[in-house]
Amino acid sequence: MFPLKDAEMGAFTFFASALPHDVCGSNGLPLTPNSIKILGRFQILKTITHPRLCQYVDISRGKHERLVVVAEHCEQSLEDLLRERKPVSSSKVMCIAFEVLQGLQYMNKHGIVHRALSPHNILLDRKGHVKLAKFGLYHMTAHGDDVDFPIGYPSYLAPEVIAQGIFKTSDHVPSEKPLPSGPKADIWSLGIILFELCVVCIKKY
Repeated sequence: MFPLKDAEMGAFTFFASALPHDVCGSNGLPLTPNSIKILGRFQILKTITHPRLCQYVDISRGKHERLVVVAEHCEQSLEDLLRERKPVSSSKVMCIAFEVLQGLQYMNKHGIVHRALSPHNILLDRKGHVKLAKFGLYHMTAHGDDVDFPIGYPSYLAPEVIAQGIFKTSDHVPSEKPLPSGPKADIWSLGIILFELCVVCIKKY
């Protein structure tokens, strides 16, 4: 396991979608709450360790399907660089791209797709190295099926993801379930992020 003794910890919370109380499964038993399913999938995420990924530490289940996830955290993110318009060199942009790809490659080997890749979720540690945050949210929620909010930021989502629809509505049930996003969706998101970083922050010579 990747050492965490000097790492900072952070937490984020969300609600799993509630199931109807009067509905049973095909076996006649009550349906398993979505929050319980998420707890089970999270156990796999705890075993995924890599220098470019924020290590997942623990998860707890509260009332009304609320979940709190504890994970490694860094204070600075690419979003900070963009907001403050801090100048970066082209070599630094290439380094960021390479390190993000390292994290994505390792995730993909374990069947994990980020789907929420954005400047906000690309953190930078004290040495300036990349750490991908919230990389397991899409996986632990069964590709977003177990929550009522969309996984991902529209500005960075691949066209095919947006075309399938990313918002759930109570009065409209799609005839076909959207296909799960694959690794290519993350590559699109990374491309948009790098373009934004080059336009806003790269040094002009």
